[in-house]
Amino acid sequence: MPFDRRFPAMGGHCRIWLADGSDELADRLVTRVGELEQRWSRFIPESDTCRMNDAAGEAVVVHGDTIDLVRHAMAAATKTAGRFDPTMGREIVAVGYHLPFDQVVQLPVSISPAISTLHTIASPRANGERPTAIVVDREASTVTVPAGAAFDPGGLGKGRAADLVAEHGLFCGASGVFVDIGGDIRMVGEPPSGTWPLHVDDPRGGDPLAMLRLPSSGVATTSIRKRCWSTEFGPQHHVLDPTTGRPSTSDLMSFTVVATETWWAEAISTAGVVDGREAALDLLRESGSTGMWMTADGEVGHAPGIERYLAG
Repeated sequence: MPFDRRFPAMGGHCRIWLADGSDELADRLVTRVGELEQRWSRFIPESDTCRMNDAAGEAVVVHGDTIDLVRHAMAAATKTAGRFDPTMGREIVAVGYHLPFDQVVQLPVSISPAISTLHTIASPRANGERPTAIVVDREASTVTVPAGAAFDPGGLGKGRAADLVAEHGLFCGASGVFVDIGGDIRMVGEPPSGTWPLHVDDPRGGDPLAMLRLPSSGVATTSIRKRCWSTEFGPQHHVLDPTTGRPSTSDLMSFTVVATETWWAEAISTAGVVDGREAALDLLRESGSTGMWMTADGEVGHAPGIERYLAG
């Protein structure tokens, strides 16, 4: 019989569905999500992420899971020519996302002086500078985040967690595994009815934009409407443009990507929202992925290849 677990983690709601298995396996996968959150969260002072960022350019010994995450994040930056940038932790704090999101949205509009000061600091990216790359030493199990930069796992952390948890479930004997971590989804093995059914949500809160029926794959959606908040500087959202260090202003409101793995779907969807529709289509073509989007004025568009997954 299938097992279906829903629980809060990684700043959102998570779901793990197993085609078969046991309560023990379901518990193990839920625990695995918690372990990754403890290692990767920028809101847990003892996490690998916080220790790396606090080290001011010194190498820090971290868990193998963190080595894996940073390597995937840097690969995503390279493959998207920097349009996905995992070194913008300082900038995301500067626009007001300095606490878990459920706490950020409850803050009064007049934010703290510390955030006000940070917000007025020009990002080096605005002057055309590029941060020094994060250094990963797999043999020593260390990560070095350049002084002045900060690693932010962001959505890619959720995507990579979905990949790792789903693959672990399959390795442990489940014939089919569905993992949804805050909207980043990985589906592996045998689906419940030939394909995996999945709704694509309307970022404005309306009826779903589409129903997809997918093979084993990774799916991620980036939306400027999902995590937005008010500050004394005006509305802000969490999708930052690496060229300015500020919330993106492209022609896309949301972008859903279907790829082989969820971390890569997340990287493409983020880079696409940053650079806009034409760049998003180029990324899909280059990567052999597909997807769909909603523009800032509400127009829904389909990339080549998505039609074979559309239900109805």
